[in-house]
Amino acid sequence: MRKVIYNPFDKLTEAIMLSCLKSGKFFWIVQRFYWPDVPAGKGFIACPYDDFADASAHEIQLASREGKRLDIRSEGDKITNLLKPEQGFQVYINTLRQDWEKKMKGSFQKQFIAYIRTRTALAGKGPVAIEINLKMRYGVMVAELSNGEKSEDHDVYSIIK
Repeated sequence: MRKVIYNPFDKLTEAIMLSCLKSGKFFWIVQRFYWPDVPAGKGFIACPYDDFADASAHEIQLASREGKRLDIRSEGDKITNLLKPEQGFQVYINTLRQDWEKKMKGSFQKQFIAYIRTRTALAGKGPVAIEINLKMRYGVMVAELSNGEKSEDHDVYSIIK
């Protein structure tokens, strides 16, 4: 039996799109999304904005071919086409579920510990308290790791994959 991997994001639906449209969130960044149970190349995350400048600032952060900015008033069909089951894509919206950070830390505790010990300069010799703060930054979940003296940011997918 396949283990279910916690994902704090809700799947995007046409109802969510309509709600965003009604609330004035016309400018969307749709970008590639990486998560352990999402097949490579089949995941996207949508980040709606009500301000063109904010969406543009997000778009500038994207690598080549990572995603694009869309105005759902005229380009919403590009997103709804991704939602069709026969396309095989998994599309999420960047809103996070209640208690997501606590659940993320609990679900991936072993991965966080192993990553901190082997891939950061934060874990010294002997016991060290590491603070983990999870944030969304331009459509990517980031772990801000700190030992009180040093701080490092890491892409959460690279930690939990």
